[in-house]
Amino acid sequence: MFGTVGFQAPEIATDGPSVSSDLYTVVRTLAVLTLDLPGYQRDFKHSLPDVAAEPLFARYESFYRLLLKGTALNPDDRFAIVPFNTTVNRYAPTLLPASDAAAAGATIDSLIAAGGTNISGALLEAAALVGPERPTTILFMTDGLANVGITDADELGGHAAELRKRGVLTSTFGVGADFDEVLLQKMADGGGGHSYYIQNALQIPDFLASELGETLEVVARGASLRLTLPPDVTAEPLNPY
Repeated sequence: MFGTVGFQAPEIATDGPSVSSDLYTVVRTLAVLTLDLPGYQRDFKHSLPDVAAEPLFARYESFYRLLLKGTALNPDDRFAIVPFNTTVNRYAPTLLPASDAAAAGATIDSLIAAGGTNISGALLEAAALVGPERPTTILFMTDGLANVGITDADELGGHAAELRKRGVLTSTFGVGADFDEVLLQKMADGGGGHSYYIQNALQIPDFLASELGETLEVVARGASLRLTLPPDVTAEPLNPY
């Protein structure tokens, strides 16, 4: 199945074309032709710029809603939010449909920095929300140093590695200048994801769009490679996972 990156619906590779995927392509074409999207085949491959970053959206809200609806994620997709400081809380007791994203965004906007940084509690709480029936990626964002619960970088990396065995990938986002880069990198390495350094809030939408774009294009999980080597040839892994 062939398609054009940045225009084709994410499910094309697995489900083939449909009326819904054709509509997606039409709306994506409209977006590329009317917006300044230099990264439409990369950072914004399956997403749109933030409203605050696109003057056309601020001027024509109905146009933004049209593009957002026409390029919406798969209705079967689910998400969760786990805010944390000293304690850990769930935004909702279960995973939510993509249609609830706007309300969840308002909740994120209301969060304030307070207390400690319970990275281990948040990671384990996020893991408890997912089941084996759906591929899952945890996008873990913090601006602080782990000072509540498990604080050892190797141990947290090990927990991320165990989650990876269950089909749960972990990518990390360190915000500002006061976070443990080594710890977040070990979580990302163990979790089979990426680690990002965010200097300012304007970078967040682009990094998230890039990460979500990769998530939407997963075609296989748990794949393995078996090598049969000649007796005088050896092979070593480049990382421990």
